[in-house]
Amino acid sequence: MSNKNTGWGGNRNGAGPKIKLLKLSHAESMLITDALNGVIVMPETAEQQLWLEVEDAIAHRQLDQKWNVDGAALVEKLKKLSHDAAIEIVDNVNKFWSNSQ
Repeated sequence: MSNKNTGWGGNRNGAGPKIKLLKLSHAESMLITDALNGVIVMPETAEQQLWLEVEDAIAHRQLDQKWNVDGAALVEKLKKLSHDAAIEIVDNVNKFWSNSQ
């Protein structure tokens, strides 16, 4: 898979629902998906919780190295998200994990 901006890359075949409000590389999408595995994101605080969870996963589990992503740049990108964009990302992650069982 390439790292070009192709929308949401969060399923095992690299093709999944498209994020309309934010373009993410496949690796960025997978890092976010990995970081949110088992995490419940509250809709009221999604835009803050999303980047905090990703930042924490990078710091403690080195997911930026695992997925070969510039972790600091991704966190900065996520900090700029609107509420709707954060909810869209979280919804896509939840769909991925629901379909992977």
